[in-house]
Amino acid sequence: QTGSANSIVPIIKRFQQDENLSLGVLAESPASEVFSKESINFNIVQEQPSPQDLISVIEQSSFDLVLVGTSSGHPQHPEVLEKNMIKASKIFGIPSIAVADIWARFRPVFGDEEQQDQGFSALPTKVAVMNEASRQQMLAEGFLDSIIVVTGNPYFDDIIQLKQNWQSSDT
Repeated sequence: QTGSANSIVPIIKRFQQDENLSLGVLAESPASEVFSKESINFNIVQEQPSPQDLISVIEQSSFDLVLVGTSSGHPQHPEVLEKNMIKASKIFGIPSIAVADIWARFRPVFGDEEQQDQGFSALPTKVAVMNEASRQQMLAEGFLDSIIVVTGNPYFDDIIQLKQNWQSSDT
């Protein structure tokens, strides 16, 4: 999903500036367009990779953290990269952060339809949400408060920086 990719671009760019981090970025085709435009190096993965496909990717890498956007997919395409990356990272005990750039029900994003009443099959270590309303929505859907962090949408970080630069140059 391009919206999801747009939301994590500012985070990826910050990680790229840290010389102590080794960064690997995976993308399906919609996100690859966003990452290409932003000059972010990435590896393209097959459309709708299964958790098993991503297990082999993780085995060949040395991830310390998994950062994903959020997509719930749809009935014709039940495999979602973000969900499956979270599932695969759990097998290796790698912490994960999902940036929730949506105003929607969160249960379909982090669970599977067949597990509607049993929990969340793709629950990351932390979920970064845009605002308090999103946090309240997650709590109402049964998510633990301890995994929810209100961060705002990273997509707008550059706008805030531009405003600050503009105000400081104006004075």
